[in-house]
Amino acid sequence: MKPLIIIGESHTRQFAYRDNIIPLFSGNGKNINLDNPSVVQDKIDKVVKSGKYNFDAIKFLYIGEPNCRIKLAGHWTPHWDEIIDGKKISSRVDEEYLKQCIQRYSNLEL
Repeated sequence: MKPLIIIGESHTRQFAYRDNIIPLFSGNGKNINLDNPSVVQDKIDKVVKSGKYNFDAIKFLYIGEPNCRIKLAGHWTPHWDEIIDGKKISSRVDEEYLKQCIQRYSNLEL
């Protein structure tokens, strides 16, 4: 099986120390997300231009979770609103925003 190269934000680190998987942590989700596609593309380009990972492998972009989370409460840590403050956080999605994120994702080049 070809190696798997995973490029992404902090959640990418969960794939560390696994055979045949190369996780490339590119920054935190506040910066590496689909609101900042040029930053994401720059990170991808750095990996490609380095030449270190230009071998036959499956390349996977692991981003987007922060974009789902930010819209729940308008900030990065809605879960603490519930846990600490006892606030009820709606799980209604901003469908238009997510469609924009999907479009930005599809424009990125691996």
